[in-house]
Parts: sequence; structure tokens; C-alpha cells
Amino acid sequence: MTTYQANAEVEERTQELGRALIETTAGYRGGPAERIEDWLLTEAMADDRFRGRLLRYMDVLASLDFDSSGREAKRLVNEYFGDEFPELPRGLRWLLRIARDDHLPAAVVGETARRAAELFARRFITPPGIDAVTKTIDELAARGRYPTFDLLGEAVLSEAEAKAYLGGYLELIEQLGGDAAAGGRTAGDAPALQISLKLSSLTSHFSPVDAEGTVERVRPALEAIADAARAAGVGLAVDMEQHELRDVT
Repeated sequence: MTTYQANAEVEERTQELGRALIETTAGYRGGPAERIEDWLLTEAMADDRFRGRLLRYMDVLASLDFDSSGREAKRLVNEYFGDEFPELPRGLRWLLRIARDDHLPAAVVGETARRAAELFARRFITPPGIDAVTKTIDELAARGRYPTFDLLGEAVLSEAEAKAYLGGYLELIEQLGGDAAAGGRTAGDAPALQISLKLSSLTSHFSPVDAEGTVERVRPALEAIADAARAAGVGLAVDMEQHELRDVT
């Protein structure tokens, strides 16, 4: 088989799977709360300028544990959203004007921002702990879905962080291994429970300039995770890196 034939087969299979996914998801109808969240996410993310500022605001908000008064949260609202966003729906523009209003207490802005972040994040982020993980698995199973889990904070800047990240994955695998779905298979013969990770999270020195050294630094942690996942009946997927690190992956 030539490379061209192999690529053509991969493309054909990819499109086949894509069409099957579209057909399956087309019939899904979430509850009222989920539909409202979908609408807000869709409308908010349609504006590139607003999307960029919203994501930066959410990123900074997560580090404001010290801001019990809400003053910093409100200051950042004015900094990031002080401009007008005419393309946003009227309701969202109205909410932004209220948040910027000097008469609205900073504590209200801070608490509302955090609760809104938690509301949207809970659809994509599972809180830590075995009870939360089990709840997520059960909720998805009830809808005929199968999860893959990864850990937040993939940007590793030190070997201490890489070691902690490894420990986090081993703990997650142990939690998943205790679930009844561990070792099961989907209709497509994939593991019913999976974890996914980026190899760059396993070392602080993941560099295309030193590909061989990078492999040697990543190998021990990756093998430890793979061995633990295999023993627990959990699948392992390696996520693709950003473009400049793709070839090392």
C-alpha cells in the first residue's frame, strides 16, 4: 500500500466517523438550563474581540483567591470590558453595563463572576475527588457517553511541577480503576474509561532542539502512567502538542 492510499483510507474513515457523530448528536436535546448555557456560549464566543477578553478575564479570575472584597474582580471587569461590544446580544451588553456601574458593590461583581465561571466550567471540568469523578462517569453513562479525563494545568515550568503532574495522573488512574466501568469497552472497541495527556506536561524541558533528550526525560513518567492505566483497565490517549512541538510528540 502506498502512502497516498493509506492517507486516502484515513481520510475516508475520518469523514465516515465525522458523519456518524454529526448524525448522533443532531438528535440530542439538552434541558432548559443547558440550552440557555449553549446560547450564551455561542453568542458570547461569536465575537472574537469579546471572546479573547473573556478568556483572559476568566484566566486571571482563577488566581484571585485573595480578593474576598471583589475589588480586583470589578477593576478587571472595567479593564477588560470597558469598551462597547455592539455585536453582542442586547442582554449581554446590559449585563456588562451593570457590572461596570460604580453603584454596584464590588463584592457582588466578584461573587457573580465566580459563580458564572463555576456554572459554565462544570460542564467541562470535574471537581477533584473520587465522588465527583464517579458522578461524572455515571451521568455520562446515563446518556450513552464515555469520558476521557485529563488534568488541568498542562504548562509545566519545573521538574517539581512535572513530578506533581505525574502523581496527579497516577491518583486519577487509581480512582478510575475502582469504577465499575474500568476494563469495559465501547461499541467501537475503545476503552470505556480513558485518560488523555500531553507529553510536554511530563517534563519542564520538552524541546524539539533536543528530541532524543526529550524522549529520555519523558519516557519514565509515560511508562509509569501507561503501566498503571493498563493494570487499572483504563485507556490512554496522547494529545497532540502545539505546532512547534508536534514532531517531538
